[in-house]
Amino acid sequence: EVPWGRTQEELATVLITQPISGWEGMNIHSLGEIIWSSLVFLGSYCMEEMCECYIVLSSFHLLILSVDRRKKAFVYEGLLPLAGMRLRETASAISHTFEISGSMIESRLVCCQNSADFDMWVQHLRHQIKMANAHCPVRPSNNISFLVSHCRRDVKGMG
Repeated sequence: EVPWGRTQEELATVLITQPISGWEGMNIHSLGEIIWSSLVFLGSYCMEEMCECYIVLSSFHLLILSVDRRKKAFVYEGLLPLAGMRLRETASAISHTFEISGSMIESRLVCCQNSADFDMWVQHLRHQIKMANAHCPVRPSNNISFLVSHCRRDVKGMG
């Protein structure tokens, strides 16, 4: 199922041509090519319910949107960096489900509508995570030392 009876290609066009409610900051074009997108159910271990979301995979991010069916519009819910993300296929009672997690994000369960969509997500997401980690390695200790060195330099410059 796709929102509003549109094809995946038509929805990709809607994403880049129509405003996304709640979206602020960088232009959606700056995320790069849309590699894969579909309607899924998204949940976390602390939530009993899974909410319907439209998720969009780009080169270095996973964009999470809710679907306003009445207005036929997407609503921004979040943007997750792929660098540092981990994907794990789950053996749960819920079919076609995988888990995404990472040092910067809460673990989330992604439940796809069918096995073909599940296979596409796992294939594309694994590849893009690998590419993102190769280009933008996440090392929190390096980030902290980088921030501390910049802070020290700024303080010395003030003195």
